[in-house]
Amino acid sequence: MGWLETVEIDAERLQGLPFRLPVQWINRPDQDFRGVAGMVASGAVRPGDRVRVQPSGNATHVARIDAQGGDLSFAVAGQSVTLSFTDELDISRGDLIAAADAPAEVADQFEATVVWMSEEPLLRGRSYAMKIGMRTVAATIGPLKYQIDVDTLAHLAEPYRKARRGEIKHSTGVDSPYEAPEVPELRLDTAALAPEEAVERVLVELKRRGFLRGV
Repeated sequence: MGWLETVEIDAERLQGLPFRLPVQWINRPDQDFRGVAGMVASGAVRPGDRVRVQPSGNATHVARIDAQGGDLSFAVAGQSVTLSFTDELDISRGDLIAAADAPAEVADQFEATVVWMSEEPLLRGRSYAMKIGMRTVAATIGPLKYQIDVDTLAHLAEPYRKARRGEIKHSTGVDSPYEAPEVPELRLDTAALAPEEAVERVLVELKRRGFLRGV
């Protein structure tokens, strides 16, 4: 968790993506001003840009970008700002302001790679609370395509998944003790090695054994 809190964000890559701003709150200090506040998640925005409010789909233009130091001529990913628009629209916390010509895809089904950290298993068909931006919605888990071994990053085959569910008994490393080889021919510590380094060590070992020639 400490690494997740301190890892550097690729700001340059985020700024090159389409504009996205999840609405954190509606800023209305008086009757003469109404704006939406949030942090620019990706892309950039300028006064005059045409944007779309999702999920309603209503479009408008940015009239003003306000920040703590005053009005801005543009804002980029990572900046917290308040946007006001040329039209009065029904916008609520949890909505998404997106570039009109590149709106976010809206769907009721999608695939995702999930890092599951609970001691309770992730169960197919069970409903879970899922947070998207500032909004929390209900989501139901569909069929799991595969599991990933955190040590090797390999996709685990169906027999191993069945063993984890208890459908196959006496499976090594699941319900039977795992016995590590006393003298392994090759060991990769994927927690310490970069993917490129791990691949290079495998290639070196395969070449040493004669499985790869002229590579």
